[in-house]
This record gives sequence, C-alpha cells and structure tokens, in this order.
Amino acid sequence: MSSSRLIEEFDYHDFHLRGFTVQDYGQSIILDLTSGFEPKRVTILEFSGVVSYRFLHTGGAIITYILEVPFMDAVRETGADFPQEFREHGGLSVDFKSNEEYGTYFENEGFHTWLIHSAIGFIGMVVGRGLGSAQAEQDAAVKVQD
Repeated sequence: MSSSRLIEEFDYHDFHLRGFTVQDYGQSIILDLTSGFEPKRVTILEFSGVVSYRFLHTGGAIITYILEVPFMDAVRETGADFPQEFREHGGLSVDFKSNEEYGTYFENEGFHTWLIHSAIGFIGMVVGRGLGSAQAEQDAAVKVQD
C-alpha cells in the first residue's frame, strides 16, 4: 500500500473553487481555482483519464490541499460505496461486489486516486490517470482606456 502524497501543483493553498467542468463524457474534470490574494492567481487543474469522481458541497469551497492517496483511504474518508453508486448511477463497464475489488482493479490498471480537501464543507475524490495544471496571474488594477 502506498502512502499519501501532497499535490503541489500550485504555489499557494486556500484557492477558491470558482467552478468545475466535466468534459469528454466524464473522462476530464477541470477545476477553476483562484487565490484570494493580490495579484490574483488563477490555477486550472485538469484530471485526465477519469473513471470516477465524487464532489460534495461545492458551494463556497476553499481548497486547502489535494492528496494522492490509496483508493481505500479515499473511500473511508468520503464514505463512497462504489458497488452501490455504480449500480444506481452507472459507471464503469466492470461490476465488482466490493470497494476492495474496485481498489484492486484501479491499482492494477494504473489509476490514481486524489482527495480534495476544503476549509468549507467541500470534499472531492477523483480516480483517474493524470493530473496537470496551468497558472496565470491576473493584475488587480483595472486599465482605463483613453
């Protein structure tokens, strides 16, 4: 079992979740994050090769950190029940009877599991192949046209 690893794709923590987008029939999840500091820093995180995601309480979320964790650790923390959720809502083309069986499958297929923590209620879990980021700074000053 591997240990948790803090994702340091961005320089600061405490990013405000402006929104998220689900693309490519659920295989890509994009988080749009902004810092509360001046100048504002915008960070776009993209989870690729996504096979499952779970976001709870997204309103007003302030992301404090993202951890890459063993699948079963994420299941315990979020209370996810993969067999029930996939049975009720659809999901993978494979059908397992327990979270442990899903965990073994994800590990054998090379998937990663990330937990997204927040200061205000939000918790996220993403199972996918990769995580990438892009950053930009936005000037706080408004330019006036002459």
